[in-house]
Amino acid sequence: MKNSRLTRLILIAVYVFPASFLVGQEATPILSSPWLMQIYSAADGINQAEVTELMSRGYVPVGIEIEPDAETALLFRNADTQTAGWTLTNHTDLSRIESDFAEILRRGFLPMDITMHSDVLSVIWIATNLTMSGWRIHATPKTPTALQSALSSFEDQGFTLWGVSDEGDRIWYLFVDWGQANQQGLLTFTTNEGRAIQETMQNSHEAGWTANGLGIHGREYLFAFGR
Repeated sequence: MKNSRLTRLILIAVYVFPASFLVGQEATPILSSPWLMQIYSAADGINQAEVTELMSRGYVPVGIEIEPDAETALLFRNADTQTAGWTLTNHTDLSRIESDFAEILRRGFLPMDITMHSDVLSVIWIATNLTMSGWRIHATPKTPTALQSALSSFEDQGFTLWGVSDEGDRIWYLFVDWGQANQQGLLTFTTNEGRAIQETMQNSHEAGWTANGLGIHGREYLFAFGR
């Protein structure tokens, strides 16, 4: 580590897709504890009772991505803890996002991840006693240089990568300030083939990273990690 600056990584994994994977609806990714991913069709929407039941078993929603006219994916991590509840908010006027966030934070909720879809910013929240010192929402072109620059710039300001959304040509980020130094963020691209996602999660976990956010565009999955 040079001049106490943190190392930021963007990992890109490329896979060859079998013909059966290229057609039809995305399969639910193969994951094992402590992770779980649920896929909901656009027609059915999120099964709120199922989410509440999973949370009663200690699972916490740490990632969400809504693909317009397609599916909604929720990523859970089993944290062996129960929260008082959860909510999903939709924001169409980003000029009001600061006042919207302030009101929800006052109600005792913590943002877990964001997803941008059809010019709507959706945020998944959990009720918790945890508090943060600040937050930022940011967007950049989907290029390695822009992604690296965003992570570097916000980490230098004391923010931790906490959420992510993949719009195809743009990446949206949620950064939070926990009031702690030396927080790092990691972005990893992979695909939903075989055990690719499970291996990505496991390898990152073994290196000390914790999954914080989920982005999906087509067959490409993007995970945000922090440590």
